Amino acid sequence: MKVIITGGGSLGREFAKQYLEKGHFVTIIDNNEWAMAELKNWRDKYPKLKLIMDNACNAPEGDLLIHTAAYKHIDLCEENPISSYQNNVELTKQIFIFNNTKKKIFISTDKAVEPTSEYGRQKKEAEEIALSWGGIAVRMGNLLSSTGSVIPVWEDQIKNKEPLSITDLRMKRYFIAIEEAVDKIINLIDRANPRQVIIPDCGKEVELRE
Repeated sequence: MKVIITGGGSLGREFAKQYLEKGHFVTIIDNNEWAMAELKNWRDKYPKLKLIMDNACNAPEGDLLIHTAAYKHIDLCEENPISSYQNNVELTKQIFIFNNTKKKIFISTDKAVEPTSEYGRQKKEAEEIALSWGGIAVRMGNLLSSTGSVIPVWEDQIKNKEPLSITDLRMKRYFIAIEEAVDKIINLIDRANPRQVIIPDCGKEVELRE
């Protein structure tokens, strides 16, 4: 199987790793040169890996496309609504309308449910676009140690004896290891139907004040 992955961040890399270890051909496309440079050494271990440094809208076609590329920092999306909208919504629209890969997966977020932030609203709209064009949406919780995750920020703040950056102590979130999350998603993808929203089991909901 030929798997196309947009985004060379931590989530895209984990999808790539697990599919490569299953023997599939994997192409990662990302316009972030640093992300691509870090992945070059993977090709020694995974000869079926191909790297394309380009905008994700130019992703090639395959048997399965997983769209992970997005701007994910809530504060930066609030400060840059136009550019984040172009990247999170318009890019998704181009991929799901014009890429003819039969099975396309959109990685969404739990923040798309009753969104209160620019990022959440953008992911909600992108999710609706993906579903309307026959895609499958996956709503994720907080992936431990992933790119953009709050966990490394908290670790640094604790190390430096600084107050934690928490918006609201009443907030509840799901936290799951990225390896476990991707394994669950891959199993769900195999059974998913077009226009379906997948919500992987992310364990216990945690109230941050705990």
